[in-house]
Amino acid sequence: YEAGGIPVSPERSRWIAGAAYWPRMRNASLSAAFLLDYEHVTYRDFAPARPGERRLALHMLGAF
Repeated sequence: YEAGGIPVSPERSRWIAGAAYWPRMRNASLSAAFLLDYEHVTYRDFAPARPGERRLALHMLGAF
């Protein structure tokens, strides 16, 4: 609660960034992609308090 008894609403902020790479394949019927992404989540005014979260992920896609 804030001063005066007004309830505070919890907030979550999220920041996501990433990059992708599509390598050139020798065979035209094959393809692949690599994706790297980073996510940062922060919580404010949560009860009970929650720690921030950080995630780093590498994804691969293959098609034939």
